[in-house]
Amino acid sequence: MSSNGGCAVLNSGALKCWGKNDFGQIQPGTTTSQTTPFEVVAGGVTDVALMDSSSCYLNQAGEVRCWGRGANGELGQGNTTNLLSIPSDPILTDVQSIFAGGRQQSSQACAIKTNGDLYCWGSGFGLGLTSTPQKMLEGAKKVSFGGYNSVCAIVGDQRSLKCWGENSSGEMGDGTKIARSFADGPVTVVTEGVKDVSSGPGYNCFVMQESGEMKCMGGKAEVFASGDSTKFAKTVFGL
Repeated sequence: MSSNGGCAVLNSGALKCWGKNDFGQIQPGTTTSQTTPFEVVAGGVTDVALMDSSSCYLNQAGEVRCWGRGANGELGQGNTTNLLSIPSDPILTDVQSIFAGGRQQSSQACAIKTNGDLYCWGSGFGLGLTSTPQKMLEGAKKVSFGGYNSVCAIVGDQRSLKCWGENSSGEMGDGTKIARSFADGPVTVVTEGVKDVSSGPGYNCFVMQESGEMKCMGGKAEVFASGDSTKFAKTVFGL
């Protein structure tokens, strides 16, 4: 889902999308919005990821294709051109999962290859603007995007948590509210034992493997009932 629409991969492998379609991101070839699900791809799709005005899908062959708005390089084509139709050539191969997020002014997507390498493209999240997929990390397990331009990744067999990007609510968990670019080095929030991670506007939360505790940083009313935010990872509750 994005703020403008949604897509679903059916059990048959078909991809269906609906919603606002100003860049052809929901129904390629037209800019007419869709109030009901439209079949974008007939079969062979395993995953889909949406940005505000662009879409990406992963097929059974491990290929990634993106289309829609491209002003931030979020289509991975090596330019900032919009694509009203799905490109014939993939931007990445040997991929096992894809992720996307951000707002229209700073949309970005990432993919984890079958060997665990994490590649990202687009604008924001402490990356700057890159219109071709760039290798970020090795050993990535999962990626989660925050709505205010932050990203966190579970990395390595030890399952550490690394985050970078916007930090105005303390969502990096490093005790500051200073944004962290990837080039400056991501914040290692936890060195091991992270089971899962999920992010939202101004906060990042994760669950620990052994204790089952869910910890969050950043936040305000979305996370903490008191309406407070925290610049360090704080236990919300045990699971």
